[in-house]
Amino acid sequence: MSLTPLLCIILECSFLYLMLNGVCRASCPLGFYEDMEEGRCGQCHPTCGSCSGPLADDCETCSTFSPKLYKGACTRDCPAGTYYETAATEFRLVGLFAECHQTCMSCNGPDVKQCTQCQKGLVLDPNTLMCGVTGDTACPPRTYLHDDQFTCIGCHRMCYSCEGPGHDECQTCAVPKYLHSDECPAGTYATRQEADGKELGFCFPCDHVCSTCTGASNRDCLTCSPGYLRLLQLCVTHCPTGYKAPSQPQKCVLCIDTLYLLMFW
Repeated sequence: MSLTPLLCIILECSFLYLMLNGVCRASCPLGFYEDMEEGRCGQCHPTCGSCSGPLADDCETCSTFSPKLYKGACTRDCPAGTYYETAATEFRLVGLFAECHQTCMSCNGPDVKQCTQCQKGLVLDPNTLMCGVTGDTACPPRTYLHDDQFTCIGCHRMCYSCEGPGHDECQTCAVPKYLHSDECPAGTYATRQEADGKELGFCFPCDHVCSTCTGASNRDCLTCSPGYLRLLQLCVTHCPTGYKAPSQPQKCVLCIDTLYLLMFW
C-alpha cells in the first residue's frame, strides 16, 4: 500500500512574519516592501531599488534603469529647476536632486552663477552664467531686481516676493508665513489670497476703530483702539442709553435696571 505525501499550503503567516511566494519570511528582500496590514511582501514599482510602498513615488533607492531619486520618484533626467549631486552617508554615496537658484531653469549647482538655462522671460549672460532681465521683463517669484537692473537676486526663504534679501523685506510671504512674523501684528489680520497660481499669506490692516480684528470691517473687532469702547461686535466712542462704561474692561456693559426690565418685560 503506497502512501501519498501530504502537501501543506500556507494560507497565513505567524505574527511578525510576512508571506512571499507561499513562504513566511522575517523580512522582505530587496525590491519588496513590508505590507503589515496584508501580512505579505509587496513588490516595489519597477523604477525603485527599495521602497516603502507600491507607487512610483514610494521609492527609497532607485534601480539602475532610473538612477536619480527626486521626491520619492526615480527618473533618468533632472526635473526643471534642479541639478543632480551625490552625498556621502555613513555607508555609501547617495545620489539626490537639489534646487537650482530661483532664476535658473537648469543648472550645474545652487549658485546664481551656475545657470545653464534661464527661467521664462530671463536671458543668460554667457560670461557670468547669470540669468537676468531685459526691457520690461520682471524678475520671477522669490527674487528681486538688483541695482544693476539686470540680475535677479533671491529673496529670503520666507518671502514669495520682496524688495531685498532680508526676512523683514518681504512684500508677500510664502504660506503659512505672514508678513512681519509667523503671526500678524496688532492692528492687522491674516488672510490668504492666490497670486500667480500660488496661495500667499498677507497681513491687512484692521478698521481704524479696532486694535485687533478678524477682518477689515468695523464689525470684525476683537479689541478696540484707544478712545473706543466695545459694544457687542462694534467699537463705539460712547455707550448708548441702558449701557454704562466701567473703567475696566474697555467695553459697554448693560445696566442692572435695564437688564431687570428686559427680563420681566
